[in-house]
Amino acid sequence: MLQHALNRGIITTLALFFALAIFLAGGGFVQISLADEEADQLEAQVKSSADAYNDAVLRQEELTAEIAELDARIAELEAKLPAAQERASRAMRELYKHHKGSNTLMSFVLNTKSMDELISGMKYLDQVKDANVGALTELSELQTELEAKKTELKSAKVQAEAERDSAAEALTQAQ
Repeated sequence: MLQHALNRGIITTLALFFALAIFLAGGGFVQISLADEEADQLEAQVKSSADAYNDAVLRQEELTAEIAELDARIAELEAKLPAAQERASRAMRELYKHHKGSNTLMSFVLNTKSMDELISGMKYLDQVKDANVGALTELSELQTELEAKKTELKSAKVQAEAERDSAAEALTQAQ
């Protein structure tokens, strides 16, 4: 009986020892599991930061290309501007002369020899007037487009700078 009580004590001790070992091992698994979760979270953060960096760099490259296109269009418009200003200046002089010299128009009407000549002359004067107004309109449209492109360029440069800063911040976070 003594032997039986002794065996029973050893079995109980062993059972408690195994229970303690399982308990401690379970806690260890919890710690390992928590460390794995933390590592997964950190990995996700790094991936997210790297993706943000890549997106910002891509957007910055797109904006750089857009800025180059805007610069080219502005240069093209600035090259066309002097000729358009000259045409508009001539057109203004012609319109001024035409309106100032209304006697010339009256003289033209009175000096025509036929109705066909009068109609042809009036059509010609209308075409000259339309061409002069067209030159003024062209200059106005060129100047408007030039100003719009300069504003768009300024905005694109600010946005590119913001993307550059965003990329730098994302890179810093990834590191």
